[in-house]
Amino acid sequence: MRVQLIATDPPDVHAGLPLRGIVISRPRARASGKLLIRLDQPLVYRGISCTKVIASARTPGADVADLATGTTVVCAVVGLSDESAGEIASADERGVVTFIANVIPIGVA
Repeated sequence: MRVQLIATDPPDVHAGLPLRGIVISRPRARASGKLLIRLDQPLVYRGISCTKVIASARTPGADVADLATGTTVVCAVVGLSDESAGEIASADERGVVTFIANVIPIGVA
């Protein structure tokens, strides 16, 4: 599934411009909560390049699985340095940048 991320906070992350990418790992069951997304273009933040991010729903009652229905999901996003991008279960601690973003599915009706 292709997605677009629009960073909303903090404002200096990608200046509000959309980031686009493809989901390369998603939860098998609802409420497992995290997506691993490979960005089409790297996010460079304070000189460190991130080509992968982990997104998890930020609002109560929302779930990243809702993206499959075409719903935009507000997510907490953790950018992973190219060196540390790997296992979705353990990568949270190695985040380079964290931000809030609207994650919008592309091409889902």
